[in-house]
Amino acid sequence: YLILSFVIIAIFGTGTYVFYRKRDLNV
Repeated sequence: YLILSFVIIAIFGTGTYVFYRKRDLNV
């Protein structure tokens, strides 16, 4: 379960990073 939660956090973190990256590029 620890590995699964780590993967979920990693995917969520990557999605958030991409979201902020796109926002910065748009601005």
